[in-house]
Amino acid sequence: MYDILGTILHIKLAYGYPDDAPNSICTVMLPHHDVSPKICQPKYIIQSDTSEYDINQIIRITVRGSTDTDYFKGFLLVAKDQNNQHITGTWSLSNSSIKTISCNGTDNTVITHFSTENKLQIAALWHAPSFISEGNIFMKATIVTSYDEIYVDCFNITLKPKQSNSLRVQSISTNIETRMITKPNTKIRWDYSDNIVTVIMTSEPVNVGEWTAIGFSLDQEMGDEYIFVCQVSSTSNVLLRRMHTKFGKRPYPLPSSVPVNISSAVYENGGVTCKFSFETNSTQADNESAPITIGENYYLISAAGNLRTEEQVAKHDFTFVSTKTYQLQNSEVIDLDESFTTTTAASQTNDIRVNITWSYAGSITTVKMMISNLKISQWLAMGLSLDESMGRDHVFICQRLNNNAILLERFINPEGRTRPALASTIVNPGGSFNISLQKFENGITYCDFTLSNFAGTQRRKRQNSFPALSQTASYQPLIAIGNLDSSNNLMQHAQNSRVSLSQTVSLNRNEIIIYDLQSVGSDSTGLMKAHGIIMVFTWIVLVSTGILVARYFKQSWPKSKICGKAVWFGIHRTIMTCVAILTLVAFILILVYKKGQWISQKNQGEFAHSIVGILVISFSIIQPFMALFRCNPDAHYRFIFNYVHATVGFSALVLSIAAIFLAMFFTQFQFQLNKEWSILVVWSCWLPIAVIIFETIEFYFRKKNSSLTGKIDVYDMNNLHANSKNKPETIQSIENPTKDRIKLLALLLHIIFAFGLALALMILIGKS
Repeated sequence: MYDILGTILHIKLAYGYPDDAPNSICTVMLPHHDVSPKICQPKYIIQSDTSEYDINQIIRITVRGSTDTDYFKGFLLVAKDQNNQHITGTWSLSNSSIKTISCNGTDNTVITHFSTENKLQIAALWHAPSFISEGNIFMKATIVTSYDEIYVDCFNITLKPKQSNSLRVQSISTNIETRMITKPNTKIRWDYSDNIVTVIMTSEPVNVGEWTAIGFSLDQEMGDEYIFVCQVSSTSNVLLRRMHTKFGKRPYPLPSSVPVNISSAVYENGGVTCKFSFETNSTQADNESAPITIGENYYLISAAGNLRTEEQVAKHDFTFVSTKTYQLQNSEVIDLDESFTTTTAASQTNDIRVNITWSYAGSITTVKMMISNLKISQWLAMGLSLDESMGRDHVFICQRLNNNAILLERFINPEGRTRPALASTIVNPGGSFNISLQKFENGITYCDFTLSNFAGTQRRKRQNSFPALSQTASYQPLIAIGNLDSSNNLMQHAQNSRVSLSQTVSLNRNEIIIYDLQSVGSDSTGLMKAHGIIMVFTWIVLVSTGILVARYFKQSWPKSKICGKAVWFGIHRTIMTCVAILTLVAFILILVYKKGQWISQKNQGEFAHSIVGILVISFSIIQPFMALFRCNPDAHYRFIFNYVHATVGFSALVLSIAAIFLAMFFTQFQFQLNKEWSILVVWSCWLPIAVIIFETIEFYFRKKNSSLTGKIDVYDMNNLHANSKNKPETIQSIENPTKDRIKLLALLLHIIFAFGLALALMILIGKS
């Protein structure tokens, strides 16, 4: 977190300091030129690529002359907050003619010149702080055109906080559970005597509003064990609590009724120490985990995270699981960083910002990657592609490992979703790759490297069919982000965490790539999930029910009407109208999500789904319009409508199943195949079973009625009074209610079964 520093604005340059402004400039307001500042004139302009700022946002600031002749030799550029005029944020460079100055112990707080050459404009990147006080930010510049021509407090712009940022600023003290904590170093010691285990747990760094905990588990999974939570409240008070996870990971750990003796709980110098003891011969508490006893082999589990607003434990950001077991009667001293394997909670990708710049000089391309908010066990990649799709691309991946180390590697992405391969495994990938910086500092991940020693085009073509990296080719930048597994292996990114930028770049010229991954964050996937949920409910529950009603209930309820029409027709029409409307709504949602763009054919699964989906949507819209223009039931050519209507409807149902199956391949959802696929397989099997059930019912009663009709005909031939004309109708009226009740029961069974499958699949889509 950046400290809010006292704001100053000054410059020392030109002839007195030919190389640059001195660091001492931070303590004075005017350059040491022994001259007074000039009266302000509209000769220079400060510009920003945005009028608003957000937490951790990277903003390009430009200082330039108002005309082509308004040069300057030196400058000082600084950002100040509105309330107390303190320096805020930090700076990074976009070209070699400028440098940063460190003020009051904070690096990169001021931008100044690097040489006395005439400058028409300069550009720098300002990094907003992680936590900002309310109010505007003022960007101010001191401009020096010559030794005696200095402009101070003449040129400035104002950046307003975004509305969402203002809300977050107001709630920083009460809503810190969403903040990713720094991985604490935890040490644990325990001793045993007379059935009592005495534990000393020390963790640092731990901030206000954070917690750290240890647990003793009979396996390496969290759940059904006792944990001891040492937490620092928003008022810096320390509390030690014994809790249990009898009911697994949800709900959050619950307070335990089993006592724990607290010896001390201290928070000082950014670290927390909790000393406590507990008995190992306690009895089983109701609805709690099994007692902790001696003689058992326990895995040691530790976790850390934020507190919720009511000082309750929120979901952990880190977990630590021992690779061996411990017995509590044996005294231990354990350093978690040295002894444990580490895993991290699922990381959010919608708040990551990346700034990539490179310069070209002497046939060497120097690339600098700066990434804000890259979480532990996450990676961010820059790909250079000859088109806007992944495949046959050069990829540079910056990884933050689960031990907080930074690793930069060069990869080749052979084809589409094929797993990237290290560039060292490819013959002559193009240029030499050399790492110059890998570090994490002040919330920023730095990955710098150089590319040099590029071979000639003809040589590359002879030795390697893969398109080698070129300093002269135009590339489309691709940005992607994903997670690392527990072994620090790359996991595939979600579709919503990859973007192709519209600009084109080349390695033989200076470039700046700035991208805020909030624009492709998880919020936008809500439209895709809504599309999937609506389609699943519509085509699994509604369509199948509407078809069964039209097929098997035309003879049911002969004396009842809905709006003057047969009951089956009223139900079928209502359901299918809803199907058309919901399908159209789902189509609009996915159209908005894709911003009107068609799926590339290189994404074969998604492209196939889109084609099948368009057919399903078209058929569902055609059906009601076709019904509006149907002829009367007794018309000579009515059978044509009947066959076409049934064929289109049945085709749409079959295609909908295919579309849902194709959606299972989408990387956006990251489905677990044993769940989603099993649901679809069961659904595909159930449909013919449901039809067989109804056909069996119809066949049984048709055969039964045929037998009864034969008996009635014999009776009629021997009926002297010829008064048996209505006998068949009488028997039909007796038998139909029984058949209708059985069919209604079968329909209800189908609806319940279909809704259950659809609900399970909709929940999985929502959680994906």
